[in-house]
Amino acid sequence: EIEIVDGVEQKSQYTGRNTVIVKPQHQVTLRGTKDTLNPNPGNPISAEKSTLEKFEAELNSMNEAGTAEFASFQFGGELLIVQLVSSNGPQLYAVPFNGNKSYLLSTNSIFPISESLSDGIYFTTVKNGRFQIGLASANGSTVREITSGPSNSWGAKVAPNGKAVAFISDQAIEGDLDIYSISTEGKIVNLTAAMGNQWDFSWSDGGTKLCCLSDSTGNSEVFLFDTSGILWENLTNSTSNEWFPTWCLNGQSIVFWTETKEGCRLATIDLVKKVTVPVGNIVSDTPTQLQWSQVTKKVYFAAKGNNGYAVFAVDPISGQQSALVESSEAIRNFSINHSEGVVVYCTEANGRTSIKLKKLI
Repeated sequence: EIEIVDGVEQKSQYTGRNTVIVKPQHQVTLRGTKDTLNPNPGNPISAEKSTLEKFEAELNSMNEAGTAEFASFQFGGELLIVQLVSSNGPQLYAVPFNGNKSYLLSTNSIFPISESLSDGIYFTTVKNGRFQIGLASANGSTVREITSGPSNSWGAKVAPNGKAVAFISDQAIEGDLDIYSISTEGKIVNLTAAMGNQWDFSWSDGGTKLCCLSDSTGNSEVFLFDTSGILWENLTNSTSNEWFPTWCLNGQSIVFWTETKEGCRLATIDLVKKVTVPVGNIVSDTPTQLQWSQVTKKVYFAAKGNNGYAVFAVDPISGQQSALVESSEAIRNFSINHSEGVVVYCTEANGRTSIKLKKLI
């Protein structure tokens, strides 16, 4: 145990990595071994920054550069994709979790959507006054158009099997929303050529079925359909509105928000028994996107809690819930790196959003 202080960052002559050179006039306690302390007694003692500290420093740089509106871990948590709005306009950045420097993926991006298993990051951009889907390579070297023309297209999500990408578009009739798929060969197919609007969809684990919201009955309900275009089934058949349907429990159930007299509550549909069951006791006036984790077998969402705002985890079977993150500022969105036990979330205050990080384990 040695008394040391903060100092300047420079390359270590032993590891080639960034280190913090300390000076004796301020006291900080360092515990370390020969792997973390400079073994040469003739040189100043150095303490290397951890990978997480470097990653957090990159997030702070994002906050200083502009307004971070969205953040999402992709490629198994290797990259955090950040939507940053600054004096240069909206831009899409990749922040490596290994502590390397962040880099630009695309300019004029509206919303990063999902990762492709091989191609890169799908996002929405604006071209000639229309929403269009673009694809940025994961290393930031190329950007190409996926959709174009007079229609609006957005919200691309990659099938878990990597064989197709689905998105929302009004290609058939302007202002009439349907869900389309584009295969790896580039073939575009309308999957929901039905009355009304279809939007807010989720892929099944196998990548052959999807669920979505549809207002074809007069209110927003959860429908089940497949990539063949044959299956089209109303799963909720209710007079209330439902929001954000998401597959869970190995494709056996779909979790969603449903409107009640008290507010929006979580519920699940058992796809075998076709039974809807309430989940947990959260009531929200502003339902948010749901995230299902195959790692923890839990559903995650952001909502206003007893102590301000929070990111909650809910077991869809037992209904047990807990708050992972609590904030006095509104939580706009979040993303969890389960392999590293880290949650990144964007909070909003005074019209400005910023990224924050919390270690869960």
